[in-house]
Amino acid sequence: VKEIRAGAFQGLYGLEYIILPPSMETLGIKAFAYCRCLKNLVVPSTLQSVTGGTVACEIPSTQIDSYYRSLLENATAIRESAFDTNRTLENAVVPEDITAIGTSAFQYIYCLKKAVLPIGLLTIGTYAFRNDFQLGTVAFPVTLTAIDQNAFEQCFGVEEAVLPGSVRSVNGSAFLN
Repeated sequence: VKEIRAGAFQGLYGLEYIILPPSMETLGIKAFAYCRCLKNLVVPSTLQSVTGGTVACEIPSTQIDSYYRSLLENATAIRESAFDTNRTLENAVVPEDITAIGTSAFQYIYCLKKAVLPIGLLTIGTYAFRNDFQLGTVAFPVTLTAIDQNAFEQCFGVEEAVLPGSVRSVNGSAFLN
């Protein structure tokens, strides 16, 4: 198996464990979304692409850190809706190799408090952190060049945004409250 397509296991409430084979390369949008009993997800290092909302919102807090790290181990971009509506992620430490955060990648993560963005990050996509109500700390890297529209919309906890001189574009309503 090299690919699990969009929604393939979506809504399987009794699914508790997933071990993906070494041949796995791609997980489609919402492949395991809303698997409410999911306790553990083992992701091989061969995984090359994770599209939006793969496990939207149901990984328990005890597993989110290892899941998060394993999904991003070989990536250079965080794809659209990758962690959208995750209910347990409190701190997002984006790995060094990531150069782009896609549209809605971290939106609706109500308990997200901190986002550490790596040196090398160039762009933050539209709605990337939208409605992350508790997000208070965002460290913008000196390499950042663009923040798309509504990227931090409704992030009420962000009281100050110190943007580096490398930023050339902050699109409409990027920090709308």
